[in-house]
Amino acid sequence: MANNNNELDERKRKRLDHKLRIVEKRDRLLNKDRTSDRAVFEEVFDKSTLMTLYSLLNHGIVDKIFGVLKSGKESRIYRGVDSEGTVIALKIYLTVAIEFKKMLPYIQGDPRFKRTKRSKRSLVYAWAQKEFKNLQRAYVAGIYVPKPIHVKKNVLIMEFIGEGNIPVPTLKDKPPKNITTARRMYKEIIRNVKTLYHKAGLIHGDLSEYNIMNKEGVPIIFDMSQAVLVDHPKAEKFLLRDINNLNRFFKRTGVQVKETKKLYKWVTKGE
Repeated sequence: MANNNNELDERKRKRLDHKLRIVEKRDRLLNKDRTSDRAVFEEVFDKSTLMTLYSLLNHGIVDKIFGVLKSGKESRIYRGVDSEGTVIALKIYLTVAIEFKKMLPYIQGDPRFKRTKRSKRSLVYAWAQKEFKNLQRAYVAGIYVPKPIHVKKNVLIMEFIGEGNIPVPTLKDKPPKNITTARRMYKEIIRNVKTLYHKAGLIHGDLSEYNIMNKEGVPIIFDMSQAVLVDHPKAEKFLLRDINNLNRFFKRTGVQVKETKKLYKWVTKGE
């Protein structure tokens, strides 16, 4: 009888230890700072997302998470640090409040994700994988993008690009400071579009001043979850849209932009 009681006590102790470890991990992850509110933070994450974060913590990929860097309908980006104290960015795709119909045109026609199930969670996981793979392709091709580090379920870990705790602003928030800089940035971004097309085999699909950072005149392309392969059924439509967006923005800065159709031919022709 005594042995049975000892076994029960041991099981209770193990369960208690397990609960305490979970609380400790949670407290390590949910670090508040001036830009983060704990209640809002907790509201974002469902049980599956928290378990994913715990797994990343256990493997030393993430050590702490701080404030929100960017908040959107599909995802939120947080500042964090890894086990070595390096600042990282965590993009967490929302599994509930997300417009899945907008995802389908970018997922359908991509052979990399042809076996993806149509459930909401499966689509979100595929979306995260898609951005990770697209960033890998772009990074290897030499495009200045945030370096992809790891992806697990709906959590994407990537390089944090900024000064201290402040991310580099977008072109929308920080337009070129003068016409000379604007001309140079326009040419560089168009060259990047061509490099992305030929070396990475990708079209961004939603390129605009909202997802290009301006690092003192150096453009950094980000937000590549919707990027498609060049043989995607809607590749031409997406590339033309990218070019039109760039022309619209830089024309407002005073740049004499190239005609859309001519630029499209230049981008798609062999290098």
